[in-house]
Amino acid sequence: MLLKQNLYFLLLRKAQDYQAPFVGMPKGSLDPIRKYKPQICLYFLQDSDDVETGQTRVDGRISFRLMDEDSESITKTKLTALANKIKTEFGVSNGYTWKKGKDYYSYTDKAKGYQLQILAFSESEARQLINKVLNIQGHTFQRKKFRKAYNDDPTEAYPIIPPTQNILGEIVSEPALRPVATVRFQYAIANVWGKPDLIPLYDRTFKYINALVTDF
Repeated sequence: MLLKQNLYFLLLRKAQDYQAPFVGMPKGSLDPIRKYKPQICLYFLQDSDDVETGQTRVDGRISFRLMDEDSESITKTKLTALANKIKTEFGVSNGYTWKKGKDYYSYTDKAKGYQLQILAFSESEARQLINKVLNIQGHTFQRKKFRKAYNDDPTEAYPIIPPTQNILGEIVSEPALRPVATVRFQYAIANVWGKPDLIPLYDRTFKYINALVTDF
């Protein structure tokens, strides 16, 4: 039984139970920098069937902060309520999909915890995604906080087929810049100051068996 359990942790969960969580840097190193508001992170990933040969799966990450809470006021009950709202917005129909693209959009409302930076295929795609993120806390989209930026020649700046390099006698493709791909919602976690582990909120992939809300 122990061997089966270890096999599950090592293969399916990629040994993450034996490692310190990372949020750009080890979480334990990040926490002491400043006492910040609880952070909610949403993760997206391209379906494996949509990945072209020689390419890697495209991912996406969106995060925001709970400005009305801190590490002492936040509770498991409040996080569970948020997890259920995330499930309603992003968990239906086999996971919400967002088509990433070459155009850059942002939505900034620091007073409410938003500094969203989104690459999307179209403005309507970006607006829809931002609205769904705002719906989690019951906030309303404000046009004055929405920005968009376009490159004059996106095809040249971010080619669909990336250039190649000859490295050690082997032709290797450079990483694709701003690839056009559809990514699907996977799971959401909370990062609370002072707590050594990330808190799984909602997971539709079975990555986190201890998520507050699941589909099983």
